[in-house]
Amino acid sequence: MSLVGSTNAEKIWNYCKQRGLNDFGCSGVIANLDCESALNPKNLEDAYQARLGYTDNSYVDAVDTGRYNNFVHDCAGFGLVQWTWWTRKQALPEYACNRHVSIGDMEMQLDFMFKELQEHFPSVIDTLKSATTALQASNTMLLQYECPVNTGISVQNLRASYAQQYYDRFARNPTEGGIDMGYKIVTKKSNTKLSKHFNSNEFDCHGAGCCSQTKINDKLVEYLEKIRCYFGKPITITSGYRCPVHNRNVHGATGSRHGKGDAADIVIPGVRPADVAKYAESIGIKGIGLYETPQDGYFVHIDTREAKSFWYGQACSPRSTFGGVPSIHTETTEESKSYLLHNGSTGNAVRALQEKLVLLGYNISADGMYGPATEGAVRDYQKKNGLPCDGIAGPKTQKSIDDSVDKRHDGDANNSFVVRVTANVLNVRKGPGTNYPITGSIRDKGIYTITEKASGQGAHEWGRLSSGSGWIAMDYCIKE
Repeated sequence: MSLVGSTNAEKIWNYCKQRGLNDFGCSGVIANLDCESALNPKNLEDAYQARLGYTDNSYVDAVDTGRYNNFVHDCAGFGLVQWTWWTRKQALPEYACNRHVSIGDMEMQLDFMFKELQEHFPSVIDTLKSATTALQASNTMLLQYECPVNTGISVQNLRASYAQQYYDRFARNPTEGGIDMGYKIVTKKSNTKLSKHFNSNEFDCHGAGCCSQTKINDKLVEYLEKIRCYFGKPITITSGYRCPVHNRNVHGATGSRHGKGDAADIVIPGVRPADVAKYAESIGIKGIGLYETPQDGYFVHIDTREAKSFWYGQACSPRSTFGGVPSIHTETTEESKSYLLHNGSTGNAVRALQEKLVLLGYNISADGMYGPATEGAVRDYQKKNGLPCDGIAGPKTQKSIDDSVDKRHDGDANNSFVVRVTANVLNVRKGPGTNYPITGSIRDKGIYTITEKASGQGAHEWGRLSSGSGWIAMDYCIKE
C-alpha cells in the first residue's frame, strides 16, 4: 500500500481510510500521532536528543547503519507513536529490517502500528471503524493504545480537539461540498476563521452570482501568516480564489492557480512589493510574481506550487531570484526578526518552547499550540527575567529560556550522586511511584547516577536516572 497525499497528515488519513477506519477513527488516530510526534516518523523524543547527542535524522541514520546499537533499551520515545517500552521497540527494527526499509520509514511504521493493533488491541480497531464522535475515537487511541503517563481530562480534551480539527479538515461534509486534502471549502461570505489574521471572506471569488463556495489551500494561509507576522502590518488580498466562470470573465490563465485555491495577489500598505517578494522567497515560497509599475499595478502574487517559478510583471519575464531576505528592517529587536512565536502559532517550534517552559516549572501543556496559557507563561518568564513583557517569544526571549534550561541542567548535574542497585530486578518507571507505568528494568546490579529525588507511592524515596529513562525506588539501592 503506497502512501497518498502531499502532507504527512493527508498520507496518514488516506492510509487509515484504506485500512477500513471511518472518518472519526481516522481523525482519532492522526490526533494522537500529532500529539506524540507531530506526525514525524523520524522523531526522537526531544528530552533525549541532548542526552544521546543525536538529532532526529542522525539518530535514524545511526540506527540504520548499526553505529548506534542501544535503540531497544535507551528508553527514548521514537517515531510516529513514540514507541518507548523495550519490548515494543525491539520488534520495530526487526520489522523494518524484514521490509528492507529505514527505521524512520513512515509507511513501515504505520503498518507496524496496525500490526500491533490487530494482534494486541482488536477492540481498538473495532471502535475506530465504528466511532460516532471524534472524542470517542481519540480517547480509544489515547486510553487503550498510547497510554501516556497523563491521561487526565485536559489531555483527553486536547487530543479530542485535534481529532475534531482533522475531521473538519478531511472528512466529507455534504453541506459544504466536501473538503479536499489540504484545502478548506467553505460557503462564500461565511467569514470562516482560517487563522489568527485571516478569514475566508478575504479569499472569496469576486465574481457576482457565479459561485457559492470558496476553496483555500491551507499552505497558502500558512505562508500569508508568516508574511503578516514578519512585516507586522495587515495584508490586503486583491485576488484569492477564482471560480472557473469568473476566471474566464477576467481572462485569467487556463489552469490558473487562483482557480485551484492555491494563489493570492497581495498588497501590504507602506511596504514595497519588491520587499514582499524578497521575504516570500526567503521562506521557501516557490511561485512568486512581482508587479510594481503603473501599467502592471503594485502587488505580489504568491502560490503553493512545488517547482520554482519567479516572474516579473504582466509580461511574465523570468526571474531567478528576488534577492532573498529583505533589508527593510535593521533593528535587532525581536519584532524585526523573520519568525516569532506568538499567540496563534503552531508546530514543533512551539512544542519545543512549551517543553522548555515546563522544565522551568510552568504548568502548561506541550501541545504545539501557542494559546493563552503559553502566552501567559512567556509573559511571566519575561517579567521575571527583565525582558520586554509582550508574551511573544522572539530570539531574545527564546535564547534566555534556553540559557535558563541549561542552568537547570547544570544544577541537576551538581546535585547528582551515584548508587548501586541491590535488587536482582528493579523496575524503571515513568514517574516517581508505583502508580506510574514501567518503562524498563535494571537487572545488572550496576552503578547508576541519580539527578533528582522525590517521594512517591510504593517506596520511601524515588530517584531519577541521569539517562532520563525514568525513576527507580531508592529502597533497593545503596549510595556509593
